[in-house]
Amino acid sequence: MVLAMSATAASIASAALWLALPFGDDDPSDAAVYLNTMRAKMTELEAYYCALMNYSGVSWDVLATYYNVSRQALHRRLSSHVQNGIKRAQDYSAVHYNDLMRELALIQSAASSFTESPRQAIADAAQIWQERQEKADWWLSERE
Repeated sequence: MVLAMSATAASIASAALWLALPFGDDDPSDAAVYLNTMRAKMTELEAYYCALMNYSGVSWDVLATYYNVSRQALHRRLSSHVQNGIKRAQDYSAVHYNDLMRELALIQSAASSFTESPRQAIADAAQIWQERQEKADWWLSERE
């Protein structure tokens, strides 16, 4: 379970780090993909933590107080995710390990590219956005 949680948290971190990078020649719609990935992974991570706490003896009532909702509302929202998460964590530990290693490599890559010359990257991105702003329908030509 801990390995699955770590892989999921690393996936969220790598998506967030890529969002922190200024857009250069990348397709700016990639941000929507990263945000959607983060949203789905946050639900998954939340379910893992709830499962871990629940199986450690923390009741749904206590968990619900953390969320400031009723036990029924929390259980309805997360119980299927919790059960699926437990099964995935048990059945796919090797996959979670590989996912964790891949995400850590992505984080390292993103961090190194951002820290090499952040001021220049930001200045370049500002210029690219200025050029895009002056060109009508720029997003259509980049997609084709």
